[in-house]
Amino acid sequence: MIVAWRLRATRLSLRTLGWWLASAAVLGAVVAIFDDVVYGGPLRTGYPSGDIAFSLDAIVPNLESMPAHLMEAMPMLVLGLIALAWIIVRWLVLRRTDGEAGAGARRDLWVGLTVAASWFAIWGLYSAYTWTVDPTSVSVQVVRFYVPGLGAISLLGAWLVTRIPGRAWRTGLTATAVITALFSLGVSSFYAMYAAFGVPLGG
Repeated sequence: MIVAWRLRATRLSLRTLGWWLASAAVLGAVVAIFDDVVYGGPLRTGYPSGDIAFSLDAIVPNLESMPAHLMEAMPMLVLGLIALAWIIVRWLVLRRTDGEAGAGARRDLWVGLTVAASWFAIWGLYSAYTWTVDPTSVSVQVVRFYVPGLGAISLLGAWLVTRIPGRAWRTGLTATAVITALFSLGVSSFYAMYAAFGVPLGG
């Protein structure tokens, strides 16, 4: 956001930027205080030393197993990828266009790439996380490592919803249908986790 503001890629007042930075600082302070009170230090996680490990050797096994898990437990990522592709193609088409259309395409590109970068950075980090390579795990169990990317994915998905043509009721109906479909997939993967551990569905 600071880079976009400095490059004037989006209309963002200094006051708005200040509020955004202040909210991020407050969140960081709250997390540090919580960790200090609960775990004994502002940078402690509650895990024993050496329990959290990252390794380049974990990347290939993760890439072999995680896409299927992500598609099953986090299908919203498809809408995020569609939105990102749409933003880029729209900018390519309108990059030489003056007026509001061109400015909007450039603004969406900067914001979309920033959001996508945070998403892919999180998943890039966890692709080297050694705990995600357990082949006995099921989708809902292991996908928790990638959940922080949902914020960015949701923002891109929301952008996509705002581009649905037609009246407001059509947008609402389309969004409701998509949410229902994604929720049903999530419920299915949740019960698959129960079945994998031999837990009765009514238990």
